[in-house]
Amino acid sequence: MRLFAVLPLLTAILYAPPETDATSSLSREEFSSIIRSAATADESNEYGTTADTFEAEINKQWTTNSRLGKDVSAPYLVCDSTPGNGYSRVQKIYSLCRLNVGDRIVQNLDDRTCFDAQLRPGDALSCAAASDDIAVVPYTPLSKMNELALSQILKNARFSANFCVEAPKLEKKRKRAVKRGLRKVYSNTPDCTGGKLGYDFSFSLKNSKIKMRHRDRGPVGKVCVLALVRVLATNPFICDVEFDPEIILYNSEGKWIIQGSVFDDNNQMSFPFHDVGIMGEGMVAQMSDTGLSVNSCYFYDSDGEVVRDQSGV
Repeated sequence: MRLFAVLPLLTAILYAPPETDATSSLSREEFSSIIRSAATADESNEYGTTADTFEAEINKQWTTNSRLGKDVSAPYLVCDSTPGNGYSRVQKIYSLCRLNVGDRIVQNLDDRTCFDAQLRPGDALSCAAASDDIAVVPYTPLSKMNELALSQILKNARFSANFCVEAPKLEKKRKRAVKRGLRKVYSNTPDCTGGKLGYDFSFSLKNSKIKMRHRDRGPVGKVCVLALVRVLATNPFICDVEFDPEIILYNSEGKWIIQGSVFDDNNQMSFPFHDVGIMGEGMVAQMSDTGLSVNSCYFYDSDGEVVRDQSGV
């Protein structure tokens, strides 16, 4: 064999990423305890991954990501279970994997710290092999979709796909590629109308998000919606797909919530802001309530589970 033919092969062997079976270090149950998604929810078997197929799906995603090319990144979940605390684990991850965790932590408990990362295939494998306490799991299309959100998407075809944080100059190219994929699937899926995507769905690209909303010009099939959602989720530069609910104003409800829900002596609702002339004209106000994660390092209680209010009030 000629020397110039041998050199590329020798280089590939010397610089090949280490072999590792990262799936054995993070089970489906552990993954579900961190991120409940269509890949781990038992009630989502009609479109999700079962306990028997979870590991096969993860291994398949490792292969898929590696075929993207050595310089093409994809989203992964990285967990470290080294005894200690979240700070020491973050320092270890940075030391061994050269990953700056930043604000991407999704779980921080006494025994485990997990965060999202956008990695190239070789870097992901190297990080997984760096320590027995580190687990690196690629996000599959189904694990990018929240199970509850997906059930809402199927009822009301409004969804938003979020691009992973990367170089802004590449976003337009990627978004165009996603849109081409959506058009192709829409025209080739029998459950869709077979017409133009833009006739039945509105489409917007803004702030690293792709949003699609059904125009209500006729029924849209469940198979069609799932096919479109999968196009978004299979893209390596999409980190998650979520339900995009319609924004509805509830002024009649909001006025008493904002003003304290206080009744006067005649059992009539009191509006102290209105009483002093604050009516809202010419003002812009915003309220945000994201809920509370009892698994957050700020609220987690190692002595017992934080009691959840299930009253719905």
